[in-house]
Amino acid sequence: MKDRPGATIINMASRAGKVAKGGQAAYCVAKTGVIMLTKCMAIEFAPYQVRVNAVCPGQIQTDLREWDISWSRW
Repeated sequence: MKDRPGATIINMASRAGKVAKGGQAAYCVAKTGVIMLTKCMAIEFAPYQVRVNAVCPGQIQTDLREWDISWSRW
């Protein structure tokens, strides 16, 4: 990437990397790690004009989310 000025790296993180949620410690920590990795990479690649960003989408209503909601009520 250093040899490709103007290149972009996009990492996928999650809102969970910014907002803690009970019962999801490992997932939240992993996503926080992706966010920090992105920040460090952005600093390291800046001299080479390579942009590094992370996308942090929120929850999406899916069947899995419905299961998570119903399961957590137990």
